[in-house]
Amino acid sequence: MPAKAYLKVIFLPIITLSLFFSGACSNISNSDSSKLLALLAGPNKPVPAPPADDTSYFQIMIDSRIAASKIGGDEKIHFQVQGKKLELTSPVLHGYAWLTGGKDGENKWTDWNNPVFHIVSSAEGSADGAIFMSTAPGAGGYDFTLDQLPTVTADGKQYHVLKIPFRDPDNPTTHSLMGSGRIYIGLGEKIWSQINGTTEIASGPDINNPSCGANTRFDFMECNCATPEVESKKVCYINTTNVDFFSIGLAIKGRTSEGAIRLFGLDLGKSTAPVASLIGDLKKLGGDYAGSLQEAPSGSFLRFRSPRSSFSVLSTALDTAIHSGFTKYRDTDLSFKDTDNVQFTARIDADYNINFTEPSVFTLAPKSAGTLPTTLEVVKAPGGENGIFKTGISGHADVAVAWINAFLNRGVFEDTSLWNYASMLDKKWYPSGTPHNDYSRIIHDHFYNNSAYGLPYDEPGGLKDNPTEPKISDCTATTLAITID
Repeated sequence: MPAKAYLKVIFLPIITLSLFFSGACSNISNSDSSKLLALLAGPNKPVPAPPADDTSYFQIMIDSRIAASKIGGDEKIHFQVQGKKLELTSPVLHGYAWLTGGKDGENKWTDWNNPVFHIVSSAEGSADGAIFMSTAPGAGGYDFTLDQLPTVTADGKQYHVLKIPFRDPDNPTTHSLMGSGRIYIGLGEKIWSQINGTTEIASGPDINNPSCGANTRFDFMECNCATPEVESKKVCYINTTNVDFFSIGLAIKGRTSEGAIRLFGLDLGKSTAPVASLIGDLKKLGGDYAGSLQEAPSGSFLRFRSPRSSFSVLSTALDTAIHSGFTKYRDTDLSFKDTDNVQFTARIDADYNINFTEPSVFTLAPKSAGTLPTTLEVVKAPGGENGIFKTGISGHADVAVAWINAFLNRGVFEDTSLWNYASMLDKKWYPSGTPHNDYSRIIHDHFYNNSAYGLPYDEPGGLKDNPTEPKISDCTATTLAITID
């Protein structure tokens, strides 16, 4: 999901280790004791606190829980940090940038204590969008491995730390070259990206292109270090997302500008094998989800694609819910309030146009006149070429599209009383017996506080004072835990 407006959040208290060893736990059996010890080791150990704040760099401490023997390939964890530069004096995003180490004593870009971003020009790509594998600014290109990063000590242990400059050291009038971008994590192979030379539009690895990462197990977190300073502290916006697929277990513990700690991502304490448990539940899905699993030529797991990435025009998983909901609101008002308490009211006519009378008069027209939205359109992005309604949507209409899309996916389109955060906590979204986005339901079930991005515009329906999203808008430092069990 793209970086949005800043949101002050308060996260639920994190259960401390004392819980396991006090009161009721004092008389546990040897068997129970073994299970508790297992939960405190491997993929289940608590995520360590973030490193100290640094006014020059946004620090990401990497808590890798993956043994080299489980990775394959070169048995290394690879990274690529890709962003879009944001000028402080202009809202315009421009120039793709990749992070490398700074220049060392031998004039090589390997000094990860002083990393820098490099603007990539179209000359390094090609007009047909060929694979981007530039050797500039050094033989290693823009891919680097975990072992190349410097280390920090936390809780008596050493961790590698990734540093992202808050500002461009060569131009102090701008914010960080990171801008709005992604941090890719890959296992066993170099992370490939591509760039279209004529337009300087870049993209990361492609899950549908074997020549550009499809056969590599990778995942990513999103990060925007071009955000304004908050309360005199330099901050980054960070989030996880599984809108397109699930591959690697990622959990983030970050510090906000107020000093609060938030934890989100895959719930590492949900089982002794949190990644395998999630994958197992996804594999049980049939029907339209049958083609969602992607495996390497060797047969090993790569990723499970979301409906947005795997469904086709023949998919029908949500057809019944779509038809039932659009029929209901012919005779009954579609009425809801958004997170700003703005009232939306509409009726659907015989041609499936959604005609709003509040908060203003506008119509959402189906992509094909007189035709119900399809399952594929509902699981895709709400607007644009593949969305539910015609393009050119903005303002109140844009808000309405996002909410309608979200609750069609959640299986509660016909009950607007459930279009709120409390209903998520009460597990009333994705109700049994009503067609819904099963992939998103399972993702939410396995994530901390049910907080996840499992579908496009997954955030509508939350209240502004609650942690409805897997993000921190004003993060000063963070720990990234990585596991595949």
